[in-house]
Amino acid sequence: MTKTFTNYVKEEILEHDRTDEETVLFLIALIKINGTLKKGEVHLRVLDKTHRTLLKKMITDTLKLKVKVIENNLVFDINLYDEDFNFDLSDMEINNEEELRLYLTGIFFGKGYINSPKSKYYHLEIRIKKLIDVINISELMFSIGIPNKFLQKSGWYYIYVKKSDLISDLLIMFGTPTYSMVFIDQKIQRDFNATISRQNAIDVYNQSKVADASIKQCDAAKIVLVNLIKFDLKVEEIRISKLRLEHPEISTNDLTIEYNILYHDNKSKSTINRWLNNMILESSKHD
Repeated sequence: MTKTFTNYVKEEILEHDRTDEETVLFLIALIKINGTLKKGEVHLRVLDKTHRTLLKKMITDTLKLKVKVIENNLVFDINLYDEDFNFDLSDMEINNEEELRLYLTGIFFGKGYINSPKSKYYHLEIRIKKLIDVINISELMFSIGIPNKFLQKSGWYYIYVKKSDLISDLLIMFGTPTYSMVFIDQKIQRDFNATISRQNAIDVYNQSKVADASIKQCDAAKIVLVNLIKFDLKVEEIRISKLRLEHPEISTNDLTIEYNILYHDNKSKSTINRWLNNMILESSKHD
């Protein structure tokens, strides 16, 4: 089975570090949206083999249930666990924003899709069967600042979001910072390409150099800033990494000016370049 961008996002959701209580809330939403009750057992359909393996371990470790794998389903006796696994989504109580985040993460994992940021359009959707659940989920997304729309097609309702910054916010909320960064990176690259196309031939050449260098530097900055303890960087190199992410559109010369103004310093462009190159070198050691 070919891995899609959605597969990779969902894999990171499963690998995200959560407490047992948080994991239970995530599983409740997932089972409600994607589980089927048959003769006292829950059949949880999971097509991706890696996802099945990770979910089986999660259910076994957290709910202490014996899980069987039958074809593409994880099968277990939910009656062995003292929790509200009523299969109606709209019956789920949401007490705070953290529970809402976990609820939406479970819903997205069960019935969500996101297209690759390399494609022509940005698009994240959640497929829902019941209109009452669509309204419930749509309103909850609006309550945390995620405007959305929905449509009906072939017996299903689709809640969807098309703005790249909103999709990136959702990916962070789902516990997938890596793929949120990938999404942002593609947006930067797309914005650069749009800008370059409006310039004359000389400007296109110059902007391309800036864009290529900036994207490479941004990629490295994202890697080192996620976990600084892994990398041997000076304070100044950490500062310039953060500054590059804040200003991906400017040249190294302008970045030098920004740095000197912000830190009341007088560093040269060659010094800033040396810091950026060292950041790239360090990130490649842990790629």
